[in-house]
Amino acid sequence: GNPSTVFPYPLKDSNRLVEEYMLLANYLVAEQLILRTAGSALLRHHPAPIRRSLDQLLPLADQLTAVANTLAPTPNVERFDASSAGALHSSLKRLGAALGDTSIVQSLITLLTHPMKP
Repeated sequence: GNPSTVFPYPLKDSNRLVEEYMLLANYLVAEQLILRTAGSALLRHHPAPIRRSLDQLLPLADQLTAVANTLAPTPNVERFDASSAGALHSSLKRLGAALGDTSIVQSLITLLTHPMKP
């Protein structure tokens, strides 16, 4: 269903501590992988997103791109491209720079994660 209420979630020192330990654990695991795998690598390959769901979001992304072009002193944001992970990343980066508002891009990123398969 839809959310019924919204409230701020205060971050406590314990939240920050857990985040720091998680980052430290990731760092230490990465360090051990570098030291023990002798140049081998493991790449994680995600399945393609659900195309129909992604296609439903592209008009919104194109509208935001059009708005960014009207706000930018020199319109240089191309059509929003989600044809690959790299193209999607570049489009989001250009859009964020043109809009100058990270909250809008973060909202779009949140919407774009829904078509992604786990």
